[in-house]
Amino acid sequence: MLARAASVEWDERFARARATGKPCRASESEGVFLTAEEIERYAAAWTRWRLCEDDAVRRAGYTSDLLAEAAAATLADLDHAKRALALGDVTGIEAQLEDFSHAVGVPLPEGTNRRDLAFACLRAEVKALTLTLARDAGEPVETPPEPAPLPVAAGHTLRDVFKRWTVACKRPVKTVEDAERALRQFERFLGHTAPLANLRRDQGADFRAHLLALVEASGGKARTAKKALDWIKTLLNYAERDLQWVARNPWAGLSIDKPKGTVRLPWEPADLRILFGSDLFTAYAIPLGAKACLDAAYWAPLIAAYTGARISEIAQLGADDLIERAGVVCFAFRESSDQRLKTAAAVRDVPIHSELVRLGLLEYVRAIREHGAARLFPAVPVSAGRSGAGASISDWFGDYKTARGFSGPAKVFHSFRHSVRSMLTDAGIAEPVIDRLLGHESTGSEGARTYTRISIPALHRAVEAIVYQGLELPRVFTQPAWSPGMKVGHRVT
Repeated sequence: MLARAASVEWDERFARARATGKPCRASESEGVFLTAEEIERYAAAWTRWRLCEDDAVRRAGYTSDLLAEAAAATLADLDHAKRALALGDVTGIEAQLEDFSHAVGVPLPEGTNRRDLAFACLRAEVKALTLTLARDAGEPVETPPEPAPLPVAAGHTLRDVFKRWTVACKRPVKTVEDAERALRQFERFLGHTAPLANLRRDQGADFRAHLLALVEASGGKARTAKKALDWIKTLLNYAERDLQWVARNPWAGLSIDKPKGTVRLPWEPADLRILFGSDLFTAYAIPLGAKACLDAAYWAPLIAAYTGARISEIAQLGADDLIERAGVVCFAFRESSDQRLKTAAAVRDVPIHSELVRLGLLEYVRAIREHGAARLFPAVPVSAGRSGAGASISDWFGDYKTARGFSGPAKVFHSFRHSVRSMLTDAGIAEPVIDRLLGHESTGSEGARTYTRISIPALHRAVEAIVYQGLELPRVFTQPAWSPGMKVGHRVT
């Protein structure tokens, strides 16, 4: 009854605040509070955010099975949200407020007023889930228009934008480092910390010319200048679209032409019959060179062929990074103190292909764990530099594929990603599912980029569509070549 009385009291206080337009505060000493109008705006933005996510997913397209799975998940979420609303339990919503505040650029209250905000957002969550279910039933539910932007706050700098951007969501360490490197470069160019209100388009053009002059003088590459310019534009886009600290990005449209690089070609099934035709793959004859990294020489190319994962992602896998999800064993690509990923989208679970299971990967993992190894491929050295793991095995693979008759830069380790994408596309797998498996950023809104409603069984079905016609590898693994006591990068003698 006490909890119910407290809930009624807060509802009454919220109603009074809505009627008067004054801040909802319990006392003058409890900090900075949002007005009732700001709370309503926040709740409206919450509903729009959820429906925008649904828009992005729905535009990508559903199969009948995926729609049924999504509708069931939404119904379960709605039941949970309604139960929380009935109980006055806002703990689940409160846990999400901090991240969402960064997305809409509204400061959070510090005192009891935060509960008013949570109640409003919980109601908005129920509304959004109800509308999503209506869409699942074929109802033409429109997404609300974007609310009016907030005025630019005095004194905000691009450095302030960077700080908000870094904590808005979990980002790979390398991504944050690259963005800050570009920001420091721009701040040195300006000679100060770049107030947002004073940024002009001609400064962007001048900075672009400065970057190009630097790479020309140093003999560098134009793509280095392009990356630096693009990072500043990313921060300005965040200031406009997410924080709404500026009315528009003054650098929109400024660019540096992307230099033409080498065209990468996929590995064809006929290529792989040659590539995997050596005694390494027919007899588990592990190469002796340190660059080959022992067992990684056998498993890394096969994992890439049946997942499309990047070499660095494979090389830095931990022995415990094979986990079970919904009854399916998956590779868990994660960031940690010694693991770096290229983008936020690279954080993902990828089901293990049945061919890797047949070839003995799970037995290899079990043996490595029994040896007490922390990493799946203990012989792979992890670079302390920006490249992370994978440089050694990549160098070895370049020599290996050349020896097998594939010289030139068109077909390399990265070509496995092209092979997997092409094969999945040909099999009719939806583009967002392919992006999720490969750890690619999807186009569109945040909802399209995360695509959280793809189930593990759906990903597993997609992975099993990877089939290389005519490639029949024997099972040759018996025990790891690596053993405890060997040093990283150890050369077998």
